[in-house]
Amino acid sequence: PSLDQFISLARNRVDGVKIIFYCLDPSYPGISIVNRFDVDGILTNSKLLLKDDIFNAWTIDGRFSFMMLAANPDKMKPNNTIEKKWGAVYVGAGGNMLEYKPKLYRLLLDTVPFGLRLQGSNWNHVPVLKDVWMGPLPTNEIPNAYGSALTVLASTIHTQEIYEMINNRIFEALSCGAIVVMSNFCPSIHREFGDLIMYINETHSFKRIIDYIQSDEAQANRIREAGRAEILKKHTWQHRVVELLDFYHQLPSSSNTSYEDLIRHSFYGERQGYINIKSCFRPNCRNVIVMVSTMLYNHSDVVFVVLPGIFRRLKRDYNVQFLSEIEVSVERIEYADLLIAVVTPFDSLDCFMKALVSPRMQKRAAYLIGFDASLLSEALATAAVLQLPVKYNHYDVLWFRDAFEIKLWREAGLSFTTIRMQHAFGVGKLEVTERSIVKNNGFFLFVCFWTFRHLCLLSERNSLLGTRNGSDSQVLLLGGEWTGWVEMAGVLEVDMLHNVVHVKDGSVGDAVRRVQSAEKVFIMHEEVATASTTVDVLWPFVAAA
Repeated sequence: PSLDQFISLARNRVDGVKIIFYCLDPSYPGISIVNRFDVDGILTNSKLLLKDDIFNAWTIDGRFSFMMLAANPDKMKPNNTIEKKWGAVYVGAGGNMLEYKPKLYRLLLDTVPFGLRLQGSNWNHVPVLKDVWMGPLPTNEIPNAYGSALTVLASTIHTQEIYEMINNRIFEALSCGAIVVMSNFCPSIHREFGDLIMYINETHSFKRIIDYIQSDEAQANRIREAGRAEILKKHTWQHRVVELLDFYHQLPSSSNTSYEDLIRHSFYGERQGYINIKSCFRPNCRNVIVMVSTMLYNHSDVVFVVLPGIFRRLKRDYNVQFLSEIEVSVERIEYADLLIAVVTPFDSLDCFMKALVSPRMQKRAAYLIGFDASLLSEALATAAVLQLPVKYNHYDVLWFRDAFEIKLWREAGLSFTTIRMQHAFGVGKLEVTERSIVKNNGFFLFVCFWTFRHLCLLSERNSLLGTRNGSDSQVLLLGGEWTGWVEMAGVLEVDMLHNVVHVKDGSVGDAVRRVQSAEKVFIMHEEVATASTTVDVLWPFVAAA
């Protein structure tokens, strides 16, 4: 679960991130679990695992590739000033790890008579070996430890051995100019490094290997030099970075579906029945279903903010689908990871969500629009008959448009017990704090858009003010750059700049506060034929900016 949570956090915090999982052990966290991760690609150091049928969906799409481990030759390097006074050195864990490396114990016992330098953790209760154990070893001392012995012993976890994975010890020991000895023959290691690796078996005892090294020191040094040369040639982390970037850049895009395509095949378009249009093409994209109450199909928030906003923000990370209320059924939505319902509290879709049994991992959110007294009265009457409080607690997250709407519901007797309540446009606290809206009778507000900046000319604004003095009016500038607005003739005057706000990231809250406190709001937009103080009309434009 922690890996899944990390992947989700990374996607939520970094827009458009590509996540790659490097599988170095088929037993952790398990092949079937890795196959379910919502990552963009998988790398492994096993060519056998690459052929496993369970990953077919990944290999066909070019999302599964092979990449070996490597060494840092600047840190893992020979130290020829150290005397090789040990016959063998092994750095690694004992204890329970011996269960996963069944041949390691016998290998170590065979080397004790020749001088075994044993370092690592959990050897203090292992028979015989506890007497030669020298304690843990700092990572920066590994090259010196390897340089102090004639040979470096290596062993592989059994499950990694089955999949012919080459662990980091091989690369690091060779990089340090060591002669590596293993207790078991590994085809992948032999194919990659040939005679640079020595093996103990029925015909080659450790004594025979030691005798060979000591009898021909020049040949032993040639093996050590050849091992490091092989690492420098193609097994450094610099090589792997190039491979990793190549893999990263060839990963298919998570999504190439446009919002227009999705809308055309949604209940707003011409589709006949339900069609599943995928917006995300990773094998394990999480599914988000957005459901819209029938009474809100044409609401400006839904048309201009909710649907395009959700799609454009989530399409790379989730498979987003839109459903009308009449298309909603338990069977159709039970597989979704996240349900988002656009509702007026206690409308038919909201009541369906309240009655819906929640799968264990499914999350639910609601975008609340409007106040319907008749719906609330019916809910209160039903609750009175059942002698139950009216609680609104069937969503994990509630998005509200304004504290005023929440205040209306609370004053009418509704109790909000949802854990997370959040302003739909990113302002306000998680838990609603009710605020009184102070109206300033001398405060008129103009909302101007860069796309329609010609409508924001001072002459246009003065014509709407009539006999009113324009010096105390305020202006919200949405879109464009500040320098562009300032340089445009006839829009801003030097003596009024203190009443102008350019809405950029971080200043939306200030814009909303000005809208709330203005006596009258003029929306200088071609889609708004007349001035309006209706906040519903303004929200989509503010959010879009």
